[in-house]
Amino acid sequence: MKKIGINLISKSNHSIFIGFIIFILLLGISLGVYLNKIYPDSTSYIMEYISRTSNYYTDSSYSVLNLMYINGKNDFFYLLSLLVLSLGVFTWPLALLVIFLKGVSVGFTVSTLVIGFNFSYLKMIFFVLVKNIVIMPFSIVVMVVLFNYVKNAFSAIKMSRKFKNKYYITRLAKKYIINSMAIIIPAVLVQGFINGILIFITQRIF
Repeated sequence: MKKIGINLISKSNHSIFIGFIIFILLLGISLGVYLNKIYPDSTSYIMEYISRTSNYYTDSSYSVLNLMYINGKNDFFYLLSLLVLSLGVFTWPLALLVIFLKGVSVGFTVSTLVIGFNFSYLKMIFFVLVKNIVIMPFSIVVMVVLFNYVKNAFSAIKMSRKFKNKYYITRLAKKYIINSMAIIIPAVLVQGFINGILIFITQRIF
């Protein structure tokens, strides 16, 4: 009975944490949208940058594999930053900041495209959304895994200090690095595959 109660508390904690992560992400997106109202003068410069980016993805002279590699590398380092920041235990709140900034980036980009709406920007809005369709949910999964690591790390640190041996914390860190990479690598590959299809369609059809 006690074990069931502990499991229920654990599930409740996970639900609260997932809700908090989603809240942070949505808060970042909202701030990104609001930034367009605060700094309307910057819209023209952003439009110019987005226009160049749009041409970059729609120009068939650019290699699809090269574009997949560039996007995949960015996605990998984004998820890896969550892992690295969380491994510091006390630095894991910075991982929340990374997710928040990711939300700001998405919100600002999409809202800028909506403000300067035309057909080519509609493609970019679709591209931005699809480009994050796997990475954003998986970033939440990575954070849940690392949330468990942080909780267990405090116990491991106490054990390491008690026995004056770093074995406990080292073993825990290795375990969660492996678990996190088992999530990160497939997520990047799946997102990369989706990006490749999207880029190919964009270059050939639009």
